[in-house]
Amino acid sequence: MGVGRRPILPWDVRRGVKPKSVYLAYDGLPVPPRRLAWRVGCPRWARRPDHFYVIRGLDISRAIRDALPPDWSFEGTRVLDFGCGAGRVLRHFRAEAASAEFWGCDIHEPSVDWMQQALCPPLHAFRNRHVPPLDQPDGSFDLIWAVSVFPHITDQWSAWLLELHRVLVDSGLLLVTFMGEGVPDGRNAEPWLDDRVGMNMINPGQGWDRGGPFVHHSPWWIRAHWGRAFEVVELRPYGFGRLGRNGQGSVLLRKRPVTLTTEDLERPEPDEPRELMAAQYNVRRSQAELAAIYAGAGWKVARTVKELATYPRHLTKRLVSPAESVPVPHRTADEDGNEAAATGLSS
Repeated sequence: MGVGRRPILPWDVRRGVKPKSVYLAYDGLPVPPRRLAWRVGCPRWARRPDHFYVIRGLDISRAIRDALPPDWSFEGTRVLDFGCGAGRVLRHFRAEAASAEFWGCDIHEPSVDWMQQALCPPLHAFRNRHVPPLDQPDGSFDLIWAVSVFPHITDQWSAWLLELHRVLVDSGLLLVTFMGEGVPDGRNAEPWLDDRVGMNMINPGQGWDRGGPFVHHSPWWIRAHWGRAFEVVELRPYGFGRLGRNGQGSVLLRKRPVTLTTEDLERPEPDEPRELMAAQYNVRRSQAELAAIYAGAGWKVARTVKELATYPRHLTKRLVSPAESVPVPHRTADEDGNEAAATGLSS
């Protein structure tokens, strides 16, 4: 059965779901409103965005299964989708949820609210903040995956990596996708060179309404830094989600029995010349971004001045000198010698 509308059920009315936002997918589960689907990469130009949302989630769920060890079984496990959105991927594990616990968390409250109403149970969802900790005890999960999450985490990456380490059971598995050579920066004319990228941040201050910041990772850097807290079971530099040589890479990690700090993870690898190359590349890219920002700001100011010059004279005067049309208070003295403010207006 394809994606299409269905009759509104009583629980939809109780929970305030609008008729136009309730659909059934081929799996019999509702599809979230498009504003929530757009947030997780569903393109606005898609002719059938609801279909795209469901099929893309299915592709990712298959990629997750493919990345796990051959002897892995979901039965009796507790699983966390870190950055679940509205359950785009978790919805495809409904069959496994009969014998395992599947949880999802996200910083976006509307997505979590919708998932709790539409997909829970059999799934479970909770909201997390932008910074650790998660509202879960130590050793809560056997498996955690984070799809398209760490490509957007800048200065909190080490804190979040240690937090996921905390909530994993001993020898638990963590599957993380990253932006590598399969996702080049279209604004950068320089070719991808793994040795100089390391961890490279792009537009670190960009708001989430514009896609947020982006982070590229080199496989050698992941092994050097993430490998201090986790054993690297397998690393694939590109192709996650059946995209061939394109798309994000993925790394399957196994929890090490270690206690580390954020400084331990962030410390440059000793005797590794690529660390300096990556730092220099980061500085050069940051300088280029700042130059572009200043150039853009100058253009906007020039455009504003040009537009202001085209306004009618009486409007321009009010915009430039609004105080000229407002009476200026002056001080006078009353009969007792006390100063009082007068506006020049009659009462």
